[in-house]
Amino acid sequence: MKVSLKLEDQQQQDQNQTPILFKAKIPITVFGLPFLSAVSATHNHPSAAASDKLSLSLRTHFPSGPSLKLSYNTPTTTTTATTTAAVAPLTLTLKSGVSLSGSPNNSPLIISANFNFSPQNPNPNPNFTIKFTPKLGSFSVRKSIHSSVSNSSKNLNGWGSDGGENSFAFVPLDRPINWKELSVESVEKGSILKGIMVAADTELPVMNRVKVNLRWGVGVSSVSSGFDKPMPYLRVNKIKVERIDDVVEEKVEKKQGMDGEFEMLKGMYSWMSRELSDLQTENREMRRALEDVKSGQPLRQHNTYNGGGGKRAVTPTVEVSDGRIRKGKRRRTVARLMWRVNCREQLWLHLHNEPQYSRFTQQELPAWKPILTPKWIITSFVIIAILFTPTGLLCLWASERVVEIIDRYDDDCLPDSYSTDPDSFIQSNNTNKTCVRTLKVPRKMSAPIFIYYQLDNFYQNHRRYVKSRSDKQLRDPDEADETEDCKPINGNDDGPIVPCGLVAWSLFNDTYKFFKGNKAIDIDKKDIAWESDKKYKFGSNVYPKNFQKWELIGGGALDESKPLSEQEDLIVWMKTAALPTFRKLYGKINTDLEANETITVVIQNNYNTYVFGGEKKVALSTANWIGGKNDFFGISFLTIGGVCFFVAINFILLYVLKPRPLGDPSYLSWNRNQGAQ
Repeated sequence: MKVSLKLEDQQQQDQNQTPILFKAKIPITVFGLPFLSAVSATHNHPSAAASDKLSLSLRTHFPSGPSLKLSYNTPTTTTTATTTAAVAPLTLTLKSGVSLSGSPNNSPLIISANFNFSPQNPNPNPNFTIKFTPKLGSFSVRKSIHSSVSNSSKNLNGWGSDGGENSFAFVPLDRPINWKELSVESVEKGSILKGIMVAADTELPVMNRVKVNLRWGVGVSSVSSGFDKPMPYLRVNKIKVERIDDVVEEKVEKKQGMDGEFEMLKGMYSWMSRELSDLQTENREMRRALEDVKSGQPLRQHNTYNGGGGKRAVTPTVEVSDGRIRKGKRRRTVARLMWRVNCREQLWLHLHNEPQYSRFTQQELPAWKPILTPKWIITSFVIIAILFTPTGLLCLWASERVVEIIDRYDDDCLPDSYSTDPDSFIQSNNTNKTCVRTLKVPRKMSAPIFIYYQLDNFYQNHRRYVKSRSDKQLRDPDEADETEDCKPINGNDDGPIVPCGLVAWSLFNDTYKFFKGNKAIDIDKKDIAWESDKKYKFGSNVYPKNFQKWELIGGGALDESKPLSEQEDLIVWMKTAALPTFRKLYGKINTDLEANETITVVIQNNYNTYVFGGEKKVALSTANWIGGKNDFFGISFLTIGGVCFFVAINFILLYVLKPRPLGDPSYLSWNRNQGAQ
């Protein structure tokens, strides 16, 4: 709480018309938010034109952000020689600073706007004030600029018709003496050399928790006093009473904190000085000892460092005549010196590279450290066996429910006349490459039935093969010339090849047709590729160009009237496989196949796997929740479950037949060796 009594400045000082301002500030809390309430009363001389007034205000007191002040003044009027002005009863003041938090407290620049709410006020525009208080070392420079919306004559605060007032001040900050504020102010508008007043604040402690601040000064009035020259005068401008309990506690706490930090720094400096002195001494001793060892001279008497307490111990000189004893002594000395050097290096690294303390870096996070007793071990293995064994049986059962038909046709579809030269059969355009195969359905196959082609000994994961493609060209038609990575399948005389590279060039081109009796079975080739590949990897406006028009044809052709995103056979083929034996989806059959039915497959044997010793197979398969036919998961689960069950049985037998108490030290290796001796 602060209580102050202030004598406001006026031009009529010689007429004894100086108003007296009484002000009290009380901090309050509203809904948990800090506010500052103020009550002020102004008393004027009876002969003054202005009457007495009472003012109540409420201001926000947040540590950051602009402040908002709402004031209520008793309705009064100010009478001058020419006009009578009414004072607005309700005013709103918005004040902001330019600091990072936007608070006007301790800000070098403060901007405020004052809004007057009065029915008699014909001009509701606000009054603006800009106050500069930059800090220069231990002083601050103050300058205030005010604006006025009216063109009336000067008021009590020196407002002029030009709507502005300037004032300058030099205020020392945080000086150790009682002169808290020293200012040089101009009391006359537009003048710096006239009407100068030197003012200061003096702090007088009354009691332990109360202090009185007096603002007084010596000035020279700018108003003529009847003499030839203006006469100086002495006056008290402001008297303020303030509680200092919070300030004293804050200063004491700050001083204690600074004292503690200073003592800690002194201790660290003393400790580091001792460590540095010890290191220097040890380095000198080790250097002398190493020189003695290298030169072959007897060890001189030197000091050794005792790590406990920093004391020194003297090692006596050892004179030996036996070369073997001297050599062994030298080796032990060198080893001891090297160990001490390593210790010093570790200490230096610890002092200079110590990380900031945290529970993570110091490994102090909560941790569960179970004690692995035999009961816990046996129980864990039994639970794993109980969980994994039924899971493995379930996976095997699901895999057996999948119906799969696989037929290899590469050797049977090669005529006997071309058995010694299969390449000429594939490369010739005059040979009939049609091959008919018959398949029998072992069990009922429910739709959808997936058709795969399977290749063996085909290494799609070869580095040069995988890199021979241009993903930019596949996505964007403007990147058709990006064929640098596709060599040698990158272009011909007609321009670049789209799609280029070995992967697209070697597209699988065997075809399958399925018949049930004399009726053809429809093959659905839609949605056999991933939707993400069609949408993001292959452009909808990229069309094949110059594809398979090279002198050496590698595989299937593409329809140049369809964009690459619709040619799903190419998209499936270009998702390269990781293993040399792989399957790729050819299509789907959306009708059921009954058990023991005979299916006829008409194959066009176009793809050349004979040149590298590969195999070609056609596969029909159903699918369920586990996918296609795959016994690996079931066998893996059964293996793990069986091993855990076997280990659990062995631990049970060992625990029953040869029990021993937990934590018995007699079973330690050094104790067992001691007993044997």
